Parts: sequence; structure tokens; C-alpha cells
Amino acid sequence: VRLALGLLLVAYGTRELTGQDDDPPIVDDAVLPTFLRVLPFGFASGLLGGAVAEPGPPAVVFGQAQRWDPLTMRVMLFRFFLPVQLLALLDLNDAGLLTPPIVAQAAAAIPAVVALGTQLNRQIDPDLFQSIIATLVLLLGLLASSSAASHLLPGLL
Repeated sequence: VRLALGLLLVAYGTRELTGQDDDPPIVDDAVLPTFLRVLPFGFASGLLGGAVAEPGPPAVVFGQAQRWDPLTMRVMLFRFFLPVQLLALLDLNDAGLLTPPIVAQAAAAIPAVVALGTQLNRQIDPDLFQSIIATLVLLLGLLASSSAASHLLPGLL
């Protein structure tokens, strides 16, 4: 599953980086898509979240496909990741993996991440933002593919 995800992300990131001339313009506001258009992305996020704990790539790809501007993308991804991460934190806590030092590190990092994210979000050109996201998707795909391949190769050799 991780290899398939990685290859799909590499293909999508490459397509976004090389073929943006035919894409529609970036929109300044979010138009809510129909349920049937969102359903495959939600299904893929749920499947990947359960299989390899990576529900985010379909949400990011969906935002890219909607051509949201950086602010809208940030808000929409926040709406997606907040409940997902809260549930993950509950699972980590139930498993005894959420220790006081980890909580302290997160609490110390959150203000800096929010401040930096807000500053970058206000300064980044929407077209550059789309290229940055496509590059990150491509890199995530390469990372997932190499991770899966490193686990598969020893069994094949």
C-alpha cells in the first residue's frame, strides 16, 4: 500500500510540476464541491489512515485539484487535520506513548509553527505555493516509495 501511495504521489507531483499550463486559475475562495466529488478523496484518506497512518496525501491532492489559494488551503487542511490528529493523540495516549516530555516538546513548538506558518502564508505567491505543494507531494511520494522498497527488497532477495 505504501509503495502504491508513493508511486501515485510521485506521478501526481511530477504532473503538477510539469503540466500546470492547462490548469484553471487559482481561486480566492473555497467553493464546496459535491459529495460525489469529495467521496473518493475521503475514502482514500480513510484507507491510507488505517493502513499506513498517512491520511493526509489525498486531502492535499484534493486541495491542489480545487486550486485553492494558500489561505483557503491552510484553513481547509486545518479543518481536516485537527480532528484526525486529535483522534491520533487519543490513541497514542491510550497506548501509553504520549509522555510528559513529548507533550512539552509539542507545546513548545506549536507557537513557533503557527507564527512561521502565518507569516509564510501571507507572503507566498499563490502560483509559487502550488509549486511548493507539488514539490512536497513529489518528495513525500519518493520517501514513501523508498520506505516501502526498503521493506520489500530483503524479502525478495
